[in-house]
Amino acid sequence: MNFKMLLSSVFPLIFFLTINTKAMSQTLNTSLFDKLAGKWEIKDNDGTMYETWEKVNDTLYKGISQMIINGKVVFEEIMSLEKDTDGKFYFNALIKDRKIKLEVVKAENDELLYESDTDKNKVSYKFEGDNLRARIIRREDNTVKEEFFFTKSK
Repeated sequence: MNFKMLLSSVFPLIFFLTINTKAMSQTLNTSLFDKLAGKWEIKDNDGTMYETWEKVNDTLYKGISQMIINGKVVFEEIMSLEKDTDGKFYFNALIKDRKIKLEVVKAENDELLYESDTDKNKVSYKFEGDNLRARIIRREDNTVKEEFFFTKSK
């Protein structure tokens, strides 16, 4: 094998590995996760919806969302934002027996965006001052399926 053939076969491999390594080592600005910490609420005539988050450590945030009507919990979602073994952060949710795992694909401009190729929805959290706009968005046409406008509890 001459040098030109070796170079022409090795160079693309080195280029691919360099690009791939950069993509795998990309990190999110997790300081935006810290904005989630605390208690968020929506109050109306029907009841109150709470979403509470706590920072456990730099790679794990735990949350719970509850809808309370007439003193009874009618909806509950257990959540986490955590770094997985693949080095990526995921939003995990448990609603009754349904488990949801969405990759955190954006953490910038006061917005967190979670999505997965296998789930029909994506989730967006947008911080607007002392408010948090949470949206469930259909992936197929990018329309908002549900929207919640939380205020940070004092």
